[in-house]
Amino acid sequence: MLVTNYKKSSDLLSMTKTLIKKYRLRCKKSYGQNFLVDDFIQQKIIDCASLNKDDIVLEIGAGLGALTLPLAKRVKEVIAIESDKRLFDVLSVILKGNKNVELICQDALNFDYTSLKKPYKVVSNLPYSISTQIMIKLLGYNGKITEMILMFQKEIAERINASHGTRNYGFLSIIAQYHTDIDICFSVKKDSFFPMPKVDSSVIKLSFLKRPKVLVRDEKLFFNLVKASLSYKRKTLRNNLKRARHILDTNQLDMILKRAGIDPNRRGESLSLEDYAKLTDTIFSFKDS
Repeated sequence: MLVTNYKKSSDLLSMTKTLIKKYRLRCKKSYGQNFLVDDFIQQKIIDCASLNKDDIVLEIGAGLGALTLPLAKRVKEVIAIESDKRLFDVLSVILKGNKNVELICQDALNFDYTSLKKPYKVVSNLPYSISTQIMIKLLGYNGKITEMILMFQKEIAERINASHGTRNYGFLSIIAQYHTDIDICFSVKKDSFFPMPKVDSSVIKLSFLKRPKVLVRDEKLFFNLVKASLSYKRKTLRNNLKRARHILDTNQLDMILKRAGIDPNRRGESLSLEDYAKLTDTIFSFKDS
C-alpha cells in the first residue's frame, strides 16, 4: 500500500552535504550526477515499487546510497551498480555491514544483466546522461526483469508515455509501449537534488507484459522500420522510407503502403503500434514472396 502521510525533512540533504565535504567529492556533469536529497521523494519512490521481503532489486547509479539503504531494509537483496570509483569507495564504507547489498563498480551500459540469475525489479534514479540508453537496454530483458521504477528528466518521461499523433511521440514511446505498461507515478521538482539540475523530473513505472503489445512476424524489422519512419520528423512516411533500402525494396514502397492501408503522405509520428505492426508484416510478406 502506498504511504500518503509523508514527512519532509532535511536528513538526506544534510547527510549528502556531509559526505561530499568529508570525502571532497565533486559531481561530474559528464556522469549526470545529481544526488537525491529529498526524504519525501525518497520514500515515495520506495513505496511506488511495492516491494516485499522476497524481492531482488537492481539499482543503477547508486550515488551516495539515497535509495540503496532504504531498499536494503525492504527486500531480500540489492545489487547496486556505480561506475564512479570515488563514489564506489564511499559507498563501500556507507554500506559496510549491510550483508544483503552487493556493490558493483562497473559501467551500467556494459554490465551483463543476464548474470543476475533470478527475476528482479529495477529501482533507480538513473544518471541523466545515459538514462534513455539504459532504459532501451533494460527493455531487452523481459523475463529477467519484472518491473522498473525509474526517474527521468520530465521531458523524457513524457516522450516515453506519449500517444501517437502527439509532438512527443517517437522511438522511445514505441519501444517502451511495445514491451510494457507505463504509469507516470509523480513529478519531482529540481530542488529535490544536489546540485540542482536545470529541469524537473518524473518517476515512472514500467511493468513488463507477458507478450508484446502487438505481435509481429519479425521484431528486428519492426524496430528498424520505426527508426526509418521517424528519422526525419517533418518528412512524410514515403520520403523517409525511400531512404530505407536496407529494410525494404523501395521500388515496391507505394504498393506496400497501399496493401497495408496506410497513406504514404502521413508522418511517422501519426502511426500507432498497430499501424507499424501491420506495415512490418506487409513488408515481411513481400520479402517472403
